[in-house]
Amino acid sequence: MKRAALALALFLPAASAALADPRADALFREGNAAYREGRFAEAVDRYSQVRSLGLTSGPLEYNLGNAHYRLGAIGKATACYRRALRSLPRDGDLRANLSFVEARTIDQTLAPSRLVLLDVPSRLASRLTWREWLVAGEIAYGAALALAALFLFRPSLRPRLRAPLQGALVVFGLALLLFLAAVRDQAIDRRGCVIAGEVPVRSGPGPRFTEEFVLHQGTVGRLLRSAEGWTLLRISPELEGWVPSSAIEEI
Repeated sequence: MKRAALALALFLPAASAALADPRADALFREGNAAYREGRFAEAVDRYSQVRSLGLTSGPLEYNLGNAHYRLGAIGKATACYRRALRSLPRDGDLRANLSFVEARTIDQTLAPSRLVLLDVPSRLASRLTWREWLVAGEIAYGAALALAALFLFRPSLRPRLRAPLQGALVVFGLALLLFLAAVRDQAIDRRGCVIAGEVPVRSGPGPRFTEEFVLHQGTVGRLLRSAEGWTLLRISPELEGWVPSSAIEEI
């Protein structure tokens, strides 16, 4: 019971979303006020209005996820938290809230399976955004170039420069690998989250096709393609099917 109470205490709104638009910032603050007073539906409305202005941020998605969770919308909360992770990959409260809601999804065993070794780059890459990995790579590359120049033109320094140069090259290679993994996971690999309470998964894009199985809110899968208002969702290498596009949100 204490563990649950501690987790619930984390569902507090971020104070600022760093929004440049004064109208959006005002709506964000109104949403925070509504949330603190327990008017969660109103908070969702205010945060969603910020989104409708074409603006978003990690704190906005985080707060929207908190409000959805308070309304019992685990699927929408999961989708918001996962979107927030793209810009707040090291936020401890965000990761704690995401773990909390994911532990309450019904289809926990349907998470995409991976070989452990193949999963390592993605796990490491998730600690920074792809832009941050790009900056890290650029810094390591610049350091390697500077050390290489000294190594070539200052022979007397070569014994002392060999190890730092090798280290800079290793860091650059690692940053490049993790940058590519982050781009794949954060920018290329499209994923979606089931937001409907329960949705039948069919063998084709339409209600006339056979129902294969049922998914519940909060389940995350890979978005493969869409047709006629339906989306092909892959849950694991062995499990995929078509669901109404309105039943999922891209994350």
